[in-house]
Amino acid sequence: MSLAGDPNSILMRHRNFLKDLETKKNQEREEEMLQEQMKELKAKQFREQAAAQREKIKTLKQTNDPETLGAEIEQLEKPPKLSEAALKAVTNDAPKSQAPSQKAKKKPAWAVTEKQSEDNKEAEID
Repeated sequence: MSLAGDPNSILMRHRNFLKDLETKKNQEREEEMLQEQMKELKAKQFREQAAAQREKIKTLKQTNDPETLGAEIEQLEKPPKLSEAALKAVTNDAPKSQAPSQKAKKKPAWAVTEKQSEDNKEAEID
């Protein structure tokens, strides 16, 4: 008896491994294609929405009615309402985003203006 085992069983296992590998690669390719299509769709929708907003603002500016112009621009500048899933995702990410904001309070020396450096010195003295 050899230590390697039956040559036929080894070949069978190798064939099965190759089939599994091929199916995994095909699945990954399909997922990548779907992700790319979703990315393109989102970009297309964004471009269309931005074009529609630009067109609406352009027509509003041409009317030159200050009251309706201001109200319409404010309405366009409001962000769209979030869906429940997006809202949950944002609220789940909120604790993570708060930590860097606390660290960002102290600027590096090269980024501090003269007035800010004077204020920091006065705060340290107090």
